[in-house]
Amino acid sequence: MKRLLHSIRRVLGGTHPPGGDLAAGVAAFERGDHARALAILRPLATAGEPEAQHHLGMMYERGAGVILSAGDAVEWYRRAAEQGFAPAQAALGDIYLTGRSVAAVSPTMMAGYQGSRESDQASTVSTLSLLFPNGLAVDPDYQAAARWNRAAAEQGVAEAQARIGYLHAAGLGVEQDFTAAFEWYRHAAEQGNAPGQVGLGMLLAGGHGRAIDEAAAAVLFEAAANAGNGSAAYCLGLLHARGQQTPRDFAAAAHWFKQGADRGNVGALFHLAILYLRGAGVARDPFKAETLLRQAALKHDTGAMMALGEFHALGQDGSVNPDEAVSWYREAAQHGHAGAQKTLGRMYAAGNGVPKDAIEAARWLGKAAEQGDAEAQIILGAMHAEGRGQEQDPAAALAWFVKAAEQGAPGALYNLGIAYLSGLGLPADTGRAIELFRAAADAGSAEAAFRLGALHAGGDPVASAQWFERAAELGNADAMFNLGVCYRRGIGVDGNEARALELYRQAADAGSIAAQLCLGDAYDEGVGVAPDRYQAIAWYRRAADGGNANAQFNLWRLAAVDDDPDEPMKWLAAAALQGHPAAVEALAARS
Repeated sequence: MKRLLHSIRRVLGGTHPPGGDLAAGVAAFERGDHARALAILRPLATAGEPEAQHHLGMMYERGAGVILSAGDAVEWYRRAAEQGFAPAQAALGDIYLTGRSVAAVSPTMMAGYQGSRESDQASTVSTLSLLFPNGLAVDPDYQAAARWNRAAAEQGVAEAQARIGYLHAAGLGVEQDFTAAFEWYRHAAEQGNAPGQVGLGMLLAGGHGRAIDEAAAAVLFEAAANAGNGSAAYCLGLLHARGQQTPRDFAAAAHWFKQGADRGNVGALFHLAILYLRGAGVARDPFKAETLLRQAALKHDTGAMMALGEFHALGQDGSVNPDEAVSWYREAAQHGHAGAQKTLGRMYAAGNGVPKDAIEAARWLGKAAEQGDAEAQIILGAMHAEGRGQEQDPAAALAWFVKAAEQGAPGALYNLGIAYLSGLGLPADTGRAIELFRAAADAGSAEAAFRLGALHAGGDPVASAQWFERAAELGNADAMFNLGVCYRRGIGVDGNEARALELYRQAADAGSIAAQLCLGDAYDEGVGVAPDRYQAIAWYRRAADGGNANAQFNLWRLAAVDDDPDEPMKWLAAAALQGHPAAVEALAARS
């Protein structure tokens, strides 16, 4: 009704209240004559003229001719908005969506406040509350943002249509509803609104309840990018870089990332840096990459901070800089980056680049774990179990393992399986342990697959060999060795000496001392291969270096044939110290 009466008054040429002509006030505002504008517009606004109220709100929001005050801006916008004035509704929707902080409203005033004494600060707050009863700052209010953006959107304001689309897409102040978001973004995009085009493009590229259509998304992104929107350029770069429906083209990705970066888009700065690091679509230039990452980091991008830590830790410019790496990891961690918190925690745990400190390690790993980082949860669980950096607490350890296991982390599933198998903090339950080992193995855990092979060895040799095969394929050296034993003895598989020796070699090269010993025995005894004393000595030496007493004794035995008085005695003594019976006897005989 208020909006209808206002429209009738405007059409009939109703007289304005004292203070002058509205058009003259608006003209004064637009040419920057704020004193004249204020003199004309304030009486009109006080008398209820919505357009004057809207302009007075803009003056307070910008600090144009008045002291900048978001609270007073909201008050004048509200008066106009309640009369149905669409621009004021849109302005309210914008303010309530993002809020306005005191520091943003008046940096000079805030600096003086922060530099003053506590007693003076209290006095300043009291004075400001008297001078600005509507407040200097405005907190975000998503429900109010939805209300006013919807009101303006329904009157056709494109910016408000884009914002209510965003609120529906994000579920802020309203129920998440991608269909409603799509429609509002479409209305805004049809008016050429760049944020609306970007929002609609993102929905099309991501699907969100409808078929993905990157081609249509690209058209919208390009239109917005050509209008100067950095986010649109960034999105186009992503389409070309990830290569799904859009053919992968790193040169095109670099082109659009550059446009986004030039317009200050943080994501574009970061991804362009990665292309320069990899030399994808551009000539590799680590120095340019580092500059771009710094620019993104200065815009508070924690991913860029993390990347800078890795850059200096790995020496991607040709020079490792541990101190710089730690500095950036810490910066990212302090800003809440879970990966950086985990990395910093691991560095403190190992004493890598920082003093070894289990307490600091647990503190940073705890922050990452609280954010849901599964690897951090596993490490923290292990620290609780062992009492490193905190009191030993099996219950806390299990709680972290459970959290990581709920995310499907294979290491956590395996650890829980061990707990059930051994009854550590949980009732012993072999069946449950096997279920968890299977889940971990299916998620890629070689240790879990090996454990399943060992558990089946006593009752189901075929299943045992199959699990050892799976673990061997995942790189587990012990599984390679055990599978070799299966082939050598025909346990669960057809006997195959050649396959057994092949697996022994794979296991030996992967560090299995047992496999190294078996290869030494094979060449020593001529089992499956021609006897070869030198090959036998070579394999025995590797096992002996790993502390195997049998290999140490056999090195003495083989070398003794040549009456070598030096090295053989070292190996004999080493074997005897481990209690090897034949070595003890031989050493005693030579004394």
